[in-house]
Amino acid sequence: MGWLDLFKGKKEEVVVQSAVEFKAGEKPKAKEVVQPKQPLRLCGVELERMPANADELNRMMARTAVSIIPHLPTEQDVYWFVIEQYDRIISCGETVASIVATYPFHMYEIEFLNRKSEESYVGHKNPGVVYVLNVILPDLVRHYGVVPAQTMLAFIFGTYLHGNAQLVQELRLKYAVHYHNNCISAGSFHAADKWGEVITALDK
Repeated sequence: MGWLDLFKGKKEEVVVQSAVEFKAGEKPKAKEVVQPKQPLRLCGVELERMPANADELNRMMARTAVSIIPHLPTEQDVYWFVIEQYDRIISCGETVASIVATYPFHMYEIEFLNRKSEESYVGHKNPGVVYVLNVILPDLVRHYGVVPAQTMLAFIFGTYLHGNAQLVQELRLKYAVHYHNNCISAGSFHAADKWGEVITALDK
């Protein structure tokens, strides 16, 4: 019998094809295909399942904080992300006050208040802020609600600050000196004094 005969078969003869038995002249039954399980994505990170307890939730938020880093490739991106996100977190008020109190530093209003990179010399939205608003925050709100989402985002941002504290402090000082000098050149001495306070606090 040749290899072609296996697929022709004879009447009522059982033929084996692809591990499925069927009689000649009958269509083989389709094999059930098991699709690979799709990974769950939450706040930009892959998870096997939704966090089931506080420890798993904390680990997810820590991983989310790390996932922000690739979206901030330059020092300028890092600086503007920090000041804009700080402003957003602070605006949540008492909801996040206890978490903000644990941050590795506090910022002066002149550094962050109402400042947006797209309204500055940068000329476009900060990629880290865009990532937070488009990927992280919607998932937090959808799964946990608005107020818990604010608290969790404050925690995620704090985790980012703790992990990058030295870099952020260096950038704060660098930009404070830059803005201070610009204010002096422009004759804006009151603003220069405000930036001077930032420099004094950081240059230790």
